[in-house]
Amino acid sequence: MCGIFGIFSAHENRTAIEKTIEGLKLLQHRGKDGCGISYMLKTLDGVKHNVYKETGSVKDVFHNFETQKTSMCIGHTRYSTSGTSISSGINRIELQPINKTINDNVITIVHNGNIPGTKYHDTTMLLDTIIASKLDIEATLVNILDTIPVAYCLIIMYNDKMYVVRDRFGIRPLSIGYYGNGDICISSETRPMIACNNVREVGPGEIIRFDSTNVSSIYLHPYAVSGLCLFEILYFMNPRSLVYGNSVEFHRKRLGKILAERETIIPKKSRNYIVVGVPDSGIIAARSYSDDRCIEYKQVIKKVNDCQNGEDRTFILPTQKIRELACRKKFKFSPEYINGKNIIVIDDTIVRGTVITTIIQSLREFGAQSVHIRIPAPPIVDKCDLGIAIQTREELLLHNRTQEEARVQIGADSLGYLDLDDLSIFPITSYAGYFGRHIDYNA
Repeated sequence: MCGIFGIFSAHENRTAIEKTIEGLKLLQHRGKDGCGISYMLKTLDGVKHNVYKETGSVKDVFHNFETQKTSMCIGHTRYSTSGTSISSGINRIELQPINKTINDNVITIVHNGNIPGTKYHDTTMLLDTIIASKLDIEATLVNILDTIPVAYCLIIMYNDKMYVVRDRFGIRPLSIGYYGNGDICISSETRPMIACNNVREVGPGEIIRFDSTNVSSIYLHPYAVSGLCLFEILYFMNPRSLVYGNSVEFHRKRLGKILAERETIIPKKSRNYIVVGVPDSGIIAARSYSDDRCIEYKQVIKKVNDCQNGEDRTFILPTQKIRELACRKKFKFSPEYINGKNIIVIDDTIVRGTVITTIIQSLREFGAQSVHIRIPAPPIVDKCDLGIAIQTREELLLHNRTQEEARVQIGADSLGYLDLDDLSIFPITSYAGYFGRHIDYNA
């Protein structure tokens, strides 16, 4: 799970780079290991792709960055799922964009996703596959869609053309839109595309070509499937981003309402109870639950630092020790509203249980009479090989534990969550792997 962004323009200008950097800032929540951009320059010796990338946040890496005129720019913000992670030191070579030159052709790539079974950095593998192919670039990209089922969204600059590719299961989100001046934007999420018109999702199994004269959808895979990862809606995506025709906020509200409708322990209009959402991705579902159950909502848990773009997300940190330390520093509480109260805490998911256990302990220290955990998602019981940092089943709270065993493990008075069938409101297939229903992506 990373963030990719690109600008294609019919004319050279300085705003292509500026827009790309601003777009990456709005995708910072999708990865914070490092970031980079690449832009095309036409020189006397031909086409050149300049690359600039470093570890660190977008705002720090591109502070006072000097822009140049270009008609194409692509960018990436990295979340390590293959290759070297930050826990052992980022390998700068694995930061994106990545580019190579062969037979006078220059090619640069950014990639969001993760390809299972890759023996080395998967983005480098994709680039090497393209370079090694004896077919032309477009036939090669079709062949990749046929032979590599998941999981990738790609923006590729090839000499003076640009290509966009999304795997035929559509695991990760990708959209395109048009600025009023004719520039075209490609983004992992629609949040950075607020100034664009005619925004649409890149279809699963679709290849789009951009050149100086035309924008063309040149290929649609005949066996494409709508399989967006549900984790995108539950956790990763900005609430203002659009998916399946509605905002992520809209979908999270629906899940909160379903969670409230499934409630069997806490009656409606219960007094001396308050509902609170874990900042930030649990708040929308929590308010929806509160409204449906007619129980007071009170934001008694707040972040220590007001991070606008998810830079403080502990889920994407690389080790359990680092996650635990970050959790203890992440939240502040309002003891005057906690003491003597029964607290219903709603978070987006439970993965390892690190955050929710820390919160429960803190609420009890501040005098909570009882703590009840509700999750608007099914139990996560399996690892993910498609771009989520769930590498082993054993690290998961709900793997090989019953609901009661999990409740005891985190120290809650009660624990409730949705069933897998509750997610049938989405036209989704790919979430089933880590929620416990497997799919053969090679079928």
